[in-house]
Amino acid sequence: MIQLTDQQRQIVDHGRGPALVFAVAGAGKTTAMVHRVERLVREGVFAPGRILVSSFNKAAVEDIGRAMEPWPRCAAVARHTLHALGYKIVRDAARGGWMPRLAEGALKTGGEERQILWAARDLARRRGLVAADEYQTP
Repeated sequence: MIQLTDQQRQIVDHGRGPALVFAVAGAGKTTAMVHRVERLVREGVFAPGRILVSSFNKAAVEDIGRAMEPWPRCAAVARHTLHALGYKIVRDAARGGWMPRLAEGALKTGGEERQILWAARDLARRRGLVAADEYQTP
């Protein structure tokens, strides 16, 4: 088993709410995160099916999955890229009737779906949730 640093151990043992961690590449964030997830599952704080781990790219998510392999009890922990998670949320909302379905190719063909998407983008910009230069029109 991997020996954790004092800082990693603090993350794993953190007991009140989420643990927000800022660290440079290679500092052991993934290691601390998977050990924290394992502790939460082992101690029954959360069922594995109620936990989501996410990262920016597929390779990082795959690394997280490999790091969790020693703990079979964590196999049901959901792992997604942020993009895949966003797509799943939008797709499920459309299937549930909570928003209009976005037609395949809607971003290229225009129409009502594109107007809804860009209206949401503009609202996010006005509220300062994204920078003005993010999510440019293709």
